[in-house]
Amino acid sequence: MCDPVVAFLNRLCTAPVNRFGPEFLAEHLLVVERFAGQLARILGADQTVVRIASLLHDVAAIEDASQIPVHAERGEQLVAELCGPSGPFADSLRLDPARILLIGRCVREHSSPKHVDQTVLESVCVSNADAMSQIARPFYWFHYARTVKGLPHAAAFAWYQSLVERNWNGLIDIAREIVAADHAAVTRLLR
Repeated sequence: MCDPVVAFLNRLCTAPVNRFGPEFLAEHLLVVERFAGQLARILGADQTVVRIASLLHDVAAIEDASQIPVHAERGEQLVAELCGPSGPFADSLRLDPARILLIGRCVREHSSPKHVDQTVLESVCVSNADAMSQIARPFYWFHYARTVKGLPHAAAFAWYQSLVERNWNGLIDIAREIVAADHAAVTRLLR
């Protein structure tokens, strides 16, 4: 069902304008999709909404890295354009307007882990999965700190260490259980 979305993201991630590198699809977006899917099954969230939102959550940043500070809000707008009646995914995904709005909301709210009492279940899944991915893929995120953020080695290390701690502390309990082994490994690596 999401094959057109993955193909679209593959084209974006391999385009010269993408500062995150072609590996961003496999090392982040597909990892977020996997974790978000696990959480959706456990929490009873709409799996279609969660899958599409998890794949598209960083689309604005991939298209234009200067959008990073506002990529969540811009991403919500892009979801409406991509999935709406005249968008490239309209025929393949066949989403009703309520689901498109929900996907947009998940994209807008993804930047820090949300809890069940803060938002809708789908957004809880996507936001936690985004944080889980950053814990589970340390080598990509250290690379990101060095190449995209342009940080020197020590500063990149400190940035990633802070990111892991902030994400871990923000996760819901079930998300922590899922990435506990990854977190333990990263914690050892960062010592």
